[in-house]
Amino acid sequence: MKKYTFILFVLSLAFTSCSTTDVWKKWENEGTMSENRLRPSEVKKLLYSTEVWKMDYENTEFYFQFSEGGAVITDSDASILKNQVDTDYYLDYKGENTVLLTIVGKGIMQYLTNDSEEVLEITQYSSSQITAHGQNNSEDMVLVPSTISELNAVQEVKRKAIIDYNKQQSLQLLKASYSNGIIRNANSNVMAHYSIICDDDDNWSVTISCIVDNVLTHNKYDLSLNIDSDEKASLNFEDAVDLQGILLNNIFYNYDNGELTTDNSNLNIDLDKASSLIEFYNSGDWHTHKVDLINICTDLESLPASIEFDDRSPRNIVFCPNDTQQWFYTFFTPSLSSDDALTNRIYFKNNGISNPYGGYGDDIAHVEDQFATFIDFIFSEDGLWMFEDADSYVYVISPTTDMWFRMKN
Repeated sequence: MKKYTFILFVLSLAFTSCSTTDVWKKWENEGTMSENRLRPSEVKKLLYSTEVWKMDYENTEFYFQFSEGGAVITDSDASILKNQVDTDYYLDYKGENTVLLTIVGKGIMQYLTNDSEEVLEITQYSSSQITAHGQNNSEDMVLVPSTISELNAVQEVKRKAIIDYNKQQSLQLLKASYSNGIIRNANSNVMAHYSIICDDDDNWSVTISCIVDNVLTHNKYDLSLNIDSDEKASLNFEDAVDLQGILLNNIFYNYDNGELTTDNSNLNIDLDKASSLIEFYNSGDWHTHKVDLINICTDLESLPASIEFDDRSPRNIVFCPNDTQQWFYTFFTPSLSSDDALTNRIYFKNNGISNPYGGYGDDIAHVEDQFATFIDFIFSEDGLWMFEDADSYVYVISPTTDMWFRMKN
């Protein structure tokens, strides 16, 4: 017995001499608290035993469904046009007279413009009412029991309001940031560029631009808009459009996810912005691209020498020499900007011309003469559409003429 007593005595000395924080420190006064103190365990049971709690706060009705396992479903009336937010909750206490209810991430309250709260400081509770205030803003927050039937009715009103809102949003998006994009096939190859237009009389049309047999065409089609569905808006062609053997009848805007789709599973809409192509061009992922002089529009078929979009910093359009010895490597240094909001076009601005490796004397004048058509095209005030194909070719096409070229590293 002496051996065991000695061991216990040594262990007790070890623990009492340790400098680490006492893990029970938080609870050292637990036994001395009043019997009338507010208990988190009682609040939790009250929360999950009532099917729905309702709170009128900041001119909005909030609804909470607490589970025994620590999950909570939060929702609101149509003042907040957002779907329910599922999250977790937990309880703690602050002294004898306050229970802390934390709704992780604020739940649906995160969408409040002002005075959103994550922690409710509960000071009174009963089966008929929970009285609290926000930890950050000290505003009163009172929860009262509600019912599933009341919540369902509120959610149905809100669902319809969200649909109406999304319908209006869809019209604005289709008129602006979604009005231009790329139509790709199932293998991500580019089939066409589309440009949707809605005039002042709400007449809808779309211009489909595609390259077939090295010829770029821009064909305009009338569209009819249908927003009767609660799931999606539909832009409908009068007759199916043939995109290299694949038929397109409808373009849909899906309210739930904000995506554009088509009626044909073999045709997908790519909404990448022009600015993303500029980011690629200016990034370390860009490597020198050489203009394809074979697969090119008729107006550019007779270019006298190769052209490169290099990967130097700053970027340059390099007009390479040919055997005429009229010019040596001539650099045009461009800057690029984009109109993501409406046209999705890219605009090239020429910031200077140079012959960094020397030349024959009138190099720049010869380049400007021999490559005039290409230079006018690149720096056109109309801008350009640019996109990358699945085979890594970057296409550059005119939104107003039949001019185009492609390039690859």
